[in-house]
Amino acid sequence: MTQPLSWLAILSVVGAGQGAFFTLSLFTNKRGSTSELDIGVRKIWTLSSLPISPYIGGGIALVEGSKQTNSTGSYDTQKDSASGTWVGVGAYWDITRFFTLGVDMRLSNAEVKIAGEDMSAGGVNAGITAGLHW
Repeated sequence: MTQPLSWLAILSVVGAGQGAFFTLSLFTNKRGSTSELDIGVRKIWTLSSLPISPYIGGGIALVEGSKQTNSTGSYDTQKDSASGTWVGVGAYWDITRFFTLGVDMRLSNAEVKIAGEDMSAGGVNAGITAGLHW
């Protein structure tokens, strides 16, 4: 039995975070966000005795990172984009002949430069999927 290889996997991830920092006796609120588009390949195994199809994949991550700082009432937004890599694992579970549930865990990394500082963008992403197939 041949095992399928998904030659093209296109995935999208968006994340955001914020925090308050006390710097030089001034209260500064900072918000950061990242978004990425992952392009690559996946190897999917079909288990003949189970309705589960595990997979592993990897490829290129196109990542954008931004930081917004609010200090003394004015906003400053800085952003950068870079390419990096991603790897991931997961599994699909065939609920019916046409309906599938899945879980996915991915690690991505790219180096962006924001405000003259090199920063690591990307990270660990986990998700669930539900879909129809034929």
